[in-house]
Amino acid sequence: MEPLISSRVFARTALAGYAVVLFVATLGPLPDVKDVYAFVPIADKLVHAGLFGGLGAALYWNLIITLRSGAGLWSVALASAVAGLIEVLQDPLPYRSAEWWDFLSGAAGAVVAVMAVAWLFGHHLAPGPEPVERP
Repeated sequence: MEPLISSRVFARTALAGYAVVLFVATLGPLPDVKDVYAFVPIADKLVHAGLFGGLGAALYWNLIITLRSGAGLWSVALASAVAGLIEVLQDPLPYRSAEWWDFLSGAAGAVVAVMAVAWLFGHHLAPGPEPVERP
């Protein structure tokens, strides 16, 4: 039985949907969550790490289908670039603020998530040396 949708189309659709949710969540008005941030001071940074970790994982899933080599590095680079873009876009918004720490936590989340996904799937993030045959 042939699948209704190919894995490539499903991966692309999931990435596009996640990107839309990410942009709406990071550029829209903030709900009143000051109580959460007071209880857990680094909650904002953990949220950024989780959001961009998810983006990095979705990018890796898409890129491993087409690129194979270098998918991990490209996934981290693209997710980090989007984290930076979000911070630049947040700066002029009256209900948001741009912070370097938000960008860094987003980039760190992308690194951790891509490494975890690559490890779970048994992929290598960067090509290693060629194996040497011994007599």
